Amino acid sequence: MIKKSLNIASKIKSLKNRAEGITYHLISFYFKIGKVLFNYGDTLESKKMIKNALNIALMYNESYTKCKIYLEISKDLLEMKDQKLSNKFLNDSVNIASEINNKDLRIEIYGKISKELMIRGQKKESFSIISKIEDVTENSKAYIEVISVLVSKGKVGEANLICSKINNKRFISEAHLTIVNELIKIGKKRESINIASNISLGLERSIAFKNISKSVKYPEFSFLLKQIMSQPNKSIFITGFSEYIKESNEIALDVYPYLYNLSEKVQNLSNILFYQAKMACFFEENRNEEKLDMLSEVLDIKDWRRISA
Repeated sequence: MIKKSLNIASKIKSLKNRAEGITYHLISFYFKIGKVLFNYGDTLESKKMIKNALNIALMYNESYTKCKIYLEISKDLLEMKDQKLSNKFLNDSVNIASEINNKDLRIEIYGKISKELMIRGQKKESFSIISKIEDVTENSKAYIEVISVLVSKGKVGEANLICSKINNKRFISEAHLTIVNELIKIGKKRESINIASNISLGLERSIAFKNISKSVKYPEFSFLLKQIMSQPNKSIFITGFSEYIKESNEIALDVYPYLYNLSEKVQNLSNILFYQAKMACFFEENRNEEKLDMLSEVLDIKDWRRISA
């Protein structure tokens, strides 16, 4: 009897989970249709779809999924210019998040909410949510997420200040690396050099300098190289640029300035030769066998030559 009861309970739970999954997708479906209609200017039908989605969402009981739904609804409503209702669902998601019993799921949601609040410029509220995350690792990750948002908005100074809120040395370096990567995206390469130079951990600092060097062409590379004071950092920067050349599929990339000015960096020459071999085998219209013979003396490219012949 007990075994039978357990089987029945298991089936009920399975059906409940399946029903919740269907409900989640139904809400998502209504919202997607509503957004499409909104984008096509059919606001009346769009509102009907959104209303259907909201009615279903309001009946949802399970806290974690409900919170996820509310957060997504809030984002969608903001896209559809309904800021008042969007803010309501975002605020409601904060309240619902506190009811999530599973610590890991609660932390996950707090991280997403804090980032969304920062995107909307609600810094105080964002930090308030992060303060609820007691786990040091997850707390640091949440700060890094909001740091990326601030830098993408050009608020580098504020992002740097937030780094001081992080207590873990490794995550401080990751936060600075995040700033570097975001600065690269918005074209502020010189500023990224300054941040990269101050990264305390070697791995993150190496990644930062390589990421910068892989985002520029030679003239800018040469200019930025002069801004780097540390010789080890210069070497990493040069290596990163040679790797950029190696990985490039750009036809007729001018590698001669590199070869002329940095030929003493023999450890990186194989990257340049690799690029030249790749171009000669697969990209150049007129195949130069003499050039390939010379490259074959220092690189194993026999398979490339056979495939491309």
